[in-house]
Amino acid sequence: MKKIKLLVLILFFSFNMASAQDTLYIYRAGIVVTKRAVSEIDSISFYKRQSAPVPESVTDIDGYVYHTVKIGTQIWLVEDLKTTKYSNGDLIGTSSPIGKDLTYEDSPKYQWAYDGNNSNALKYGRLYTWYAATDSRKIAPKGWHVASDNEWKTLQNYLIANGYNYDGTKTNNKTAKSLSSTSLWNTCLIEGAIGSDLTKNNSSGFTAVPAGYRGVEGAFYILNWVSDHWTSTEDSSDFARMYALGYTSPDLGYYSRNKKYGISVRCVKDTLSLPVLVTTPVSNITEVSASSGGHITSDGGSAITARGVCFSTSAQPTILNRKTTENNDSVQFISQIRGLSGDSTYCLRAYATNHIGTAYGNQISF
Repeated sequence: MKKIKLLVLILFFSFNMASAQDTLYIYRAGIVVTKRAVSEIDSISFYKRQSAPVPESVTDIDGYVYHTVKIGTQIWLVEDLKTTKYSNGDLIGTSSPIGKDLTYEDSPKYQWAYDGNNSNALKYGRLYTWYAATDSRKIAPKGWHVASDNEWKTLQNYLIANGYNYDGTKTNNKTAKSLSSTSLWNTCLIEGAIGSDLTKNNSSGFTAVPAGYRGVEGAFYILNWVSDHWTSTEDSSDFARMYALGYTSPDLGYYSRNKKYGISVRCVKDTLSLPVLVTTPVSNITEVSASSGGHITSDGGSAITARGVCFSTSAQPTILNRKTTENNDSVQFISQIRGLSGDSTYCLRAYATNHIGTAYGNQISF
């Protein structure tokens, strides 16, 4: 006997009187799509096809909407950033003229559409200097951040280990096709390269597009050839890490680029953790007072709800000891410490509290 599993919208049992045999007819939209003699059927199972989950969408301060994809343990934006504003509403300026030479500018913070054409920005995203991409006002939508070098490495290692190389192997780096969109790229005949048979691209859903880049001297280069992305990781005072895909290459490469280049930015979703901060050196010490503070280098992906310094005559003071509380929301803050005893040695640490808990900076004795 055959067991038939069918998706049924309308089910009719009909009797075929001419042959004196019971027959099961299956209709869809009023049309018979199949029929079976009842004697051939052992059982019938009904099921409803489940729709695929709708991916999360994210809207930036400019109103641009981005889609998301989960790759391993990470959640990435599917599109490169298009925003012209920092998260606090401040404008990210563009150079005037569009082709201005930035060689002698100090830490320029600019964004551009490729060739100054806004239709390119809608298709490819915008190009940013590293200084704009990593400004403390934040370029990413809330709850997201510019991916670090380590986060790109995590992405690459996951793809290799899970068979996303173009040839299905799980060693070496041949992941470029799995990361790249199925359109816009130049074509080539090199086996495993992004430009070789675009229909085989983007198995990861990352959807990198070949947005080109802007040079320091002001020219725009190789649209539809390369997809370059800044990381938040700097290599030196003038250079930062970036990851690159090229249409003739099968691998995801990483390089060090001048921070004044205009390059695409891709964001990854925050994972909540404790804040990270550094204690400011103690100054203005008198017999009864002193000044210190802190610099919050990461909010841990959650808003800071309290900040200040805690101090005690014992080592490793916490907020259960004496403390100051600052009301400003800056990543850098100064605290005035009062009520000290002139013949005592104090230990002090900056603290910051978010949704996860309280973190402390390095200890200073004075």
